[in-house]
Amino acid sequence: MSRIDYRTRDYEGFRAEMIRRLKEKMPEYTDFSSSDAGIVILELLAEGLDVLSYYNEVVANEVFLETAYERENVIKIAQMLGKQVEEATPAKFFQVFEITPQDKDVVIPKGFQLSTKESSPEKKIFFELERDLTIPAGKTGLEKDSNGDYLYKVPVVEGKTISPEVVGTSNESPNQSFRLAYRPVLKDSVRIFVHDGVEFEEWKRVENFIDSTSTSKHFMVRLDESAQATVIFGNGTFGRIPNRVVGGIVANYRIGGGEVGNVTANSITEIVAKPAYMKRTFNPDLAYEPGRNRESTERIRIDAPNTFRTVWGALTLKDFSDVVKLRFPEVVFAVAERDADEIDDIHIYMLLEDNAPLTEEFKERVHSIFDENKEGRKIIGVRTIHLEPATLVPVNFTGTLRVKEGFYAEDVEQEVRTFFNEYFAIGKYPFNKELAISELVSEIVSEIDGIRSLRITSPTEEIIEPALNEILILGSLNLTVTGGI
Repeated sequence: MSRIDYRTRDYEGFRAEMIRRLKEKMPEYTDFSSSDAGIVILELLAEGLDVLSYYNEVVANEVFLETAYERENVIKIAQMLGKQVEEATPAKFFQVFEITPQDKDVVIPKGFQLSTKESSPEKKIFFELERDLTIPAGKTGLEKDSNGDYLYKVPVVEGKTISPEVVGTSNESPNQSFRLAYRPVLKDSVRIFVHDGVEFEEWKRVENFIDSTSTSKHFMVRLDESAQATVIFGNGTFGRIPNRVVGGIVANYRIGGGEVGNVTANSITEIVAKPAYMKRTFNPDLAYEPGRNRESTERIRIDAPNTFRTVWGALTLKDFSDVVKLRFPEVVFAVAERDADEIDDIHIYMLLEDNAPLTEEFKERVHSIFDENKEGRKIIGVRTIHLEPATLVPVNFTGTLRVKEGFYAEDVEQEVRTFFNEYFAIGKYPFNKELAISELVSEIVSEIDGIRSLRITSPTEEIIEPALNEILILGSLNLTVTGGI
């Protein structure tokens, strides 16, 4: 009895295996050319098996975190490991309006729309007031207090409100799903109203239907790779099924979010529907709450196992730094070490986005995570956790750049300077990463056209080894440029 090769997964493998079995079962069959009718049938079967094999592999891959392709499946696996996926958040600014003084109070309503000034509507970034702004009678809106702060400023948030949107009509079947029309959707903003036959009632968004009953007015929201949202209802046992009412499912939600909203000061200046009394508007400062991009699928793959490893507490030094990075998105890099003298003390060094300072408020939030009496995330024996900023160590470079004939020396020099600035940009170069000068030079020469040679004369060390709490940054770059045009 011949064995079946269960490793066969493609067309050629299936075809060869079936021909081998055909020779065993029917030795008198001698025409194995593709023009033979029997071989045609065999090849069609091999093609069908190849397709089925492909889909089996796709389904199997979606079960594992490392091989799953669909973002929804990656998120589901990550959530089973205790990882809460970060979705995009919108940027928030304080906005000032200048008006012609009026005889009575002027109220600029919540949701009032503004935008940046761009050449086309597609490139505009829209913002909305988060609350009503009242400018008293006789005031211009530009008045300031003794500290120089504007008295009549209002928070604005990036994005647009979609309200109301008729999502659809329930057919009273289990597990119904409806796709929202616009994207990218801010998941936390989604509100669903369902008509019960008498009136509309708001239902509650949940992450899953585990705790839902047959009467629970719950729904879920799933976002795909492009942040298109799908609203999902229960099956009648876990989560109530909406009643059949034409147009009885309505949504309010916001679209936007991400770093695209982190515009510069004095750039939110356009008024979508400008009242006659309004002269101008502007954002005097940068965002007080910067927008963040949604967590990438690759980032989720990395963070989910670390989340599971630290869910019960921080046991190793790496756990301490991982807990901080996982719980606080503003932390770019973190590393931990024990105190050289006090072995029961641990130092956690951090670099925040834009090299922001470690405020006392932020430190309190971090300490609360490790508080033994709250979440039990600090291993027994650890007495004190010290939170400290990264030490930025500037590296000053001096070198000679020779440019090839036919290349503009000024352009090549600028590309080299840009490379150095980006390579050592704060937030890209991590803690305790040694710098090999020869490898850096090799990478520059291979990346930039027009370089005949690049020789670094200072620093003189071939390898620079920063301490654990240190991050290398670019100090100065002095280049002597020869050759080229």
